[in-house]
Amino acid sequence: MFFAFLFFLIGLLSAIYSPFLLLIDIPLSFYLVFYKKKPRLLFFIFFSFLSFALIYFYPKEGKFSQDYALVIENRDTYVILLTIKGRYLYYPEYPLPLFSIIKLNGISESITSYHYQENFSFKDYLITKGVFSEFIGDKIDIFISPFKNDNLERYLFQYLDKPSIDIISSLLFSSSLYGSDIYPYLNKLNLFSFFTIGGLHISFFFNLISKFIPRRKRKLFLICKIIFLIIFLFLSGFKYTLRRLFLKEVINLIDYDKKRINSLNKTSLTALILLFLEPYSLLSPSFYYPFPLVFFLSLFPKKRTRSEFVLLVSFFFLPLSLIDSYQYNLLTPLLQFFILPLTNILFLLSLLLFILPPIGILISQIIGVIIQGSDLLASNSPILISGLPSLFILLTFYVLFVLSFICSTYNLKREKNILLVSSILVISSSFLPDYFPHYEVTFIDVGQGDSTLIRYKRFNILIDTGGDLHNDLANECLIPYFHKRKIEKIDYCLITHLDYDHYGALNELKEKFEVKNIYYPYDFDNLEDNTLDISGLKIKDLNNYNISNETNYQSNVFYFSIKETSFLITGDAPKEIEELIIQDNFLDIDILKVGHHGSKTSTSPLFLDAITPQEAVISVGENNIYSFPNNEVLNLLTERNIKIRRTDLEGSITFKL
Repeated sequence: MFFAFLFFLIGLLSAIYSPFLLLIDIPLSFYLVFYKKKPRLLFFIFFSFLSFALIYFYPKEGKFSQDYALVIENRDTYVILLTIKGRYLYYPEYPLPLFSIIKLNGISESITSYHYQENFSFKDYLITKGVFSEFIGDKIDIFISPFKNDNLERYLFQYLDKPSIDIISSLLFSSSLYGSDIYPYLNKLNLFSFFTIGGLHISFFFNLISKFIPRRKRKLFLICKIIFLIIFLFLSGFKYTLRRLFLKEVINLIDYDKKRINSLNKTSLTALILLFLEPYSLLSPSFYYPFPLVFFLSLFPKKRTRSEFVLLVSFFFLPLSLIDSYQYNLLTPLLQFFILPLTNILFLLSLLLFILPPIGILISQIIGVIIQGSDLLASNSPILISGLPSLFILLTFYVLFVLSFICSTYNLKREKNILLVSSILVISSSFLPDYFPHYEVTFIDVGQGDSTLIRYKRFNILIDTGGDLHNDLANECLIPYFHKRKIEKIDYCLITHLDYDHYGALNELKEKFEVKNIYYPYDFDNLEDNTLDISGLKIKDLNNYNISNETNYQSNVFYFSIKETSFLITGDAPKEIEELIIQDNFLDIDILKVGHHGSKTSTSPLFLDAITPQEAVISVGENNIYSFPNNEVLNLLTERNIKIRRTDLEGSITFKL
């Protein structure tokens, strides 16, 4: 069963990323034939092509006028619908409970969502659910499901304060903690996953109860476990983690008397069934976080103490943690050692709320202490910046890590210790400072706004910061991106003009990140030839025309060259400024940052003909209310064979020089 899962997994990966990944089947096939002596090779290869076909023929769009749909996931503002033609996102006028049935009358469209660098991608999240389209139209209610938690939540939470409601709701109903005040602290300490319902809490509860169950009652206890999981499946809205646990317990029950399936094959069968039903869940953290660990524990079974288990989990997930946050909190292993039993206790107390709601007073006190401690530790704990680890480092770490446990299995203690230390040294190399010179320009995706990062030698220059009234771009976009690139400071921050979408994130950025020098538009008037010289990089403001006090007319227009590649950053300068610039300057531009996000107030035909750019970058938010970029501007660029690059379509755009 394990090899069937491996072949199935290879088929999925090849269909999602590249068909060439099917070539991995070849060495795996040789291993099975010549080492494992397994004759049923075609049976295993069939799983690869089955999973490949699942993705290839998966319904990604379905144009329809009428259809019946089942609500298979519901959230505060949206639901996911299952129809014969596929799965769809839908925004109902009022909440639709889980398993409601409705009749649709309308059309489906591709999903668009607001995005910026490093933020949560709602579109990518929906893909992990197998959802590629949004239904738009009318509906008729056929059956409104009675599965609602509103009254139950009011009963359970009547003695809890707001932060406690957030956490207990996450532990019982799998509600999101992203909007909670405590989330930033938990996330910074890498403790977020401990405060949402998962396998660790359920397993702790079952293990605790099993100590009081006689051996002759174990099958009955297994049935009770399944009933318990069914209840929590409904409470959590059929959370993926609970579906995994439920399916594995069902397999345990089926195999209870025969004992033919070992732990590894049970895990393989569970994963195989889940991926067959929801192939795109392979891309979800709900799959790629727990399953590798469960497989690892099945391959290397051993009775471990709590400290050994916590340490194993910390090191096993360390690379994934670095991929997610580009940093590591040195207190994390110690905190996880103490927080795991504490959250297990909170889970047990939350279960008592069903029969004794006043216990919420005690729960609030415990959570209050956790919040205060998390706030204190998050503010003072030592953090190492790793950047985004390379694929080579990640693969090397896991190869050495697995080999160390193989050596442990064969009692090769010396070899095991050498490999384990080597794996730690390999992943630790991610924390080495980046002292190498860089020559690159990145147009950062900040949604509807502008921000350009120049890396020149060992200097980091930021032109504009972007700005969003509804999102903290400094902490949610810029700083995480700087950490991803191992950037520890901004040497120069240049603001083209004082429109919020160009400088709105500056104050937060200054508070949370080192910004050494800030130049506002008028500061360039005091520089010789309106030019800032940074170790040979000459950034010149070409807009020295004071023809209007309107901010766009005051916008800096920056010209600079790096390694014979010339850039022009036009801010929001209008056509009048563009035409004055080409009258006074001879410019041959390679990369143009199109003015005013592609508005027709900028980028005149005369301007383009004069500067002759090879590529044009448009910094713009997806599906923005201004309908930027304007079709007239796009046509002008296309007519001149200028390659168009857009942050709303590509995300951040980098030119390595």
